[in-house]
Amino acid sequence: MRAVGDEQTPRLNQGEKGWNDDEPAVVEAACQLATRQYFSLPDHMPLESYASFLHFRLTARMNDPPPAADIEAILRAALDETVVFPAHFRRGFLFAMRGAITCYILINSLQLDEKAIDQLLLEAESTAIAGGFHPPIANPPGSCA
Repeated sequence: MRAVGDEQTPRLNQGEKGWNDDEPAVVEAACQLATRQYFSLPDHMPLESYASFLHFRLTARMNDPPPAADIEAILRAALDETVVFPAHFRRGFLFAMRGAITCYILINSLQLDEKAIDQLLLEAESTAIAGGFHPPIANPPGSCA
């Protein structure tokens, strides 16, 4: 998962330094789509348990993973529940956590293939564009490059 993130980082913000809200809007939409898809499954884990499970999985990959309560808040927001994010939830933190949560759900929990992941990402791009954002359109479906 980290290798994919490292590969994608130079492509964010069209390679320019600084921040824009376009790519984070796509990641937020992808997180919403993936989270909703997982929690619509009849055999999904309860949300609190899943947040704790994700926290456990992130401990193996991060020096200082966020507490399960933070992950739970992000999942609840992705499910359109009213959530007031704590002050320490900065843009970069949300971007990184939504990306990590989305990757884990798509690859491990839903076990989607490349074509299904491409389709979800295209839908996330369309959602961001419909919301008034202007992300650079990624690679065409099937390229995953």
